[in-house]
Amino acid sequence: MKSIAHEMKFRAALFVLALVASSAGAQQNSGFLTDYSKLAPAPDDPNALLWISKDFDFKPYHKILLEEVQVFVSPTSEYHGVLPDVLEGMTDRFTASAKKALHAGYQLVNKPGPGVLRIRLAITGVSLVKPDFKVRNAIPVVFVVRAVSGANQAKNVALISEAEVLGPGDDVVAAAVSTGTGDTTVKPGQRLTWQDVQGLTDRWAKNLRRRLDEARGVTPHS
Repeated sequence: MKSIAHEMKFRAALFVLALVASSAGAQQNSGFLTDYSKLAPAPDDPNALLWISKDFDFKPYHKILLEEVQVFVSPTSEYHGVLPDVLEGMTDRFTASAKKALHAGYQLVNKPGPGVLRIRLAITGVSLVKPDFKVRNAIPVVFVVRAVSGANQAKNVALISEAEVLGPGDDVVAAAVSTGTGDTTVKPGQRLTWQDVQGLTDRWAKNLRRRLDEARGVTPHS
């Protein structure tokens, strides 16, 4: 009985996410960022919108306070229930990517103070579909990709991230919205595990680190 109850609990943790590929410019604002009006296309990334304050001196800041990653469900999602295990799996992956990218050259702290930049991160525009409790999978987070036009064609997995950097006094000194496309190409309706798009969050985190290095005037970490 205990094993059956455990299996049922595990099945309940299975959740299906429909991630609709879109461009950063076409993505509807989630409301996560303080101000979207300053964002402009990044000169080195066609899938990103970016703003970095020209009046703020980033150089003295080598300590980072990473806030807990937030997940925003699209208002057009056909389903709005979110299981805690799913959110935890998504946020833990993104947080791990950020920590890995920042650990060399930056000191990660758990409270604000002198020389500390606060970074807010979010995964936005997520569309959900109703869980299929008949799904048997060893990985609790499962993704489904749907074609925007309904065409039955393969496409890469797309996720959208939003980031905001705050300086002393909680003044926003940088912000970005990025649409990332994973390496995995799938057909509409094919299930994917979170591991399939782990490389995407790693690239987001590396780009965040690179932009911080450039803003501080130091050689970007390879």
